[in-house]
Amino acid sequence: MNRILLLASFVCFLMSCSSKEDNLRLNIIFIMVDDLGYADLSIYGNDAFSTPNIDRFIKEGVKFTNAYAAAPYCSPTRVALMTGKYPSKFKIGLREPITLSEADLELGLSPEIPTLTSILKDNNYKTALFGKWHLGQNEKFLPSKHGVDRFFGIMCGAADHIDHKPFDRKRDLLFKKDIPNLYENDKPTSKKGYLNNLITEYSLDYISEQHDKPFFLSIQYTAPHWPWQSPTDSPVDSLSYSSSGSLKTYESMLKNLDDNFGRLMKRLKEKGLDASTLVIFTNDNGGAKFSNQGDLKGMKGSLYEGGIRVPAAVRCLLLPRQILLLSRQL
Repeated sequence: MNRILLLASFVCFLMSCSSKEDNLRLNIIFIMVDDLGYADLSIYGNDAFSTPNIDRFIKEGVKFTNAYAAAPYCSPTRVALMTGKYPSKFKIGLREPITLSEADLELGLSPEIPTLTSILKDNNYKTALFGKWHLGQNEKFLPSKHGVDRFFGIMCGAADHIDHKPFDRKRDLLFKKDIPNLYENDKPTSKKGYLNNLITEYSLDYISEQHDKPFFLSIQYTAPHWPWQSPTDSPVDSLSYSSSGSLKTYESMLKNLDDNFGRLMKRLKEKGLDASTLVIFTNDNGGAKFSNQGDLKGMKGSLYEGGIRVPAAVRCLLLPRQILLLSRQL
């Protein structure tokens, strides 16, 4: 098991154990970015670009420099996150890239498999996932089948960040397909706005609600995954993977990510939830085109360090005594 997902599984189990003395059960927010480069963040060595909000969060918690994703691609890593097992144990974990072909549309994570969200729900947690799913497009694989109470996001691996329509890839060409992709709970929906901004808005509203139970919120950001589009760009119907995008556009996507991350942390504090919420931050695989990999060899799709080593951090503002009480439940 890779280190960050093993850590995530451990802390989620730890926090789901209630303390008999304080009756304390932490909220959990798990934030996974899509195709972030290992050194894209200034705290990981990017001296050409600043990410102050994520940097501040990492300084308040524990920074990991040897964290690894379960795979060098999106979907297998998500299989490992949800199941706690090697992705190769499941058919969907062996298929990458998952296309929008008829055959691949029948692939998905079986609802019969216990998942992170279903286990937490069984332990009296409220659950929500906003962002990228990529574990099955078919109705029988929807997040609600895996213990997710609330969902908003895209079903496939890549979508236009502006109009949210799905992209498929054939060699160097990215082209749109006319199938449902943006969902709210179990139904296709349409929304206006940059996708990362919408994911953040749903997350902010969820954090702001009155919760009668502890919650697990999974935020699966879609940028800076291709297509490379800034919040002010227009939708595109097709493009060449190799010749599209620019470093300037990529940096605008990183800025948007950092701004949205800052909004999440601010809302947690405003609602008095920052001390009672465990926040885990990481990425799904190595960076792709335009990403900063630092000194690592390889990128997304490679089993070199650059394909699987990811930035990661955990922050918990509980007092040491409270953490000790929780640890005694294991």
